[in-house]
Amino acid sequence: HWIALDRNQENEQSGALNDTKITADVKQTLFRDNKIPSNQISVVTKNGVVQLCGFVEDKKVIDKASAVVRSVKDVR
Repeated sequence: HWIALDRNQENEQSGALNDTKITADVKQTLFRDNKIPSNQISVVTKNGVVQLCGFVEDKKVIDKASAVVRSVKDVR
């Protein structure tokens, strides 16, 4: 049996896979930094754009987490 995908579906699927990889990479990178409470931060990625959500103690942690995320490959 043949399955035909149009180009848009292929791009959406490849984008979703890439977003999944970016999310995993971001979570792993946040986890490695002991100054970031990674267990209190959720990560969502859509089209390479990463959103962090959670509660942290101060703006320094937010700035650090943002810098860490920007260092991950393929993050927009």
